[in-house]
Amino acid sequence: MGHTDTNFSKNVFINCPFDSKYVVLLRPLLFTLVYLGYVPRIASESLDSGKPRIEKIVQLITESKFSIHDLSRLQSSERDEFYRLNMPFELGIDFGCRSFAEGDAKFKRFLILEKRYRQELWIGFSGHAATFSSVPSTNSPFLNSAPALTNATR
Repeated sequence: MGHTDTNFSKNVFINCPFDSKYVVLLRPLLFTLVYLGYVPRIASESLDSGKPRIEKIVQLITESKFSIHDLSRLQSSERDEFYRLNMPFELGIDFGCRSFAEGDAKFKRFLILEKRYRQELWIGFSGHAATFSSVPSTNSPFLNSAPALTNATR
């Protein structure tokens, strides 16, 4: 992506797996966001190898009113594969950003995609269901993108 758009009200931070199996879901998600007039923000948009990844992520989160956290693939699927702890960590950074923010950042909105059995955990974590939209992941680009995005950005 390579842009430095700081239009807070249109930026959407995307926290998802960046692997070959997920690209079939990521592409329609990016297309849907752009089609709806939003600016997708992902960690790989910055090629500055001198800046630590966590700093890039914090900057993207700070510059984005909306965020999508796909936590549906946290567990490792293969032997000796690591559990994906970075994705819930990034959700925590986003939640903290909103919790301690002033001005527009206090009104950040989250869309959390997850497996159905985790839903109660995340709603409990939020304490404010009105600012979180939590939907089960279906591993379907259409079902995960268009209706959920339209509802979350209202």
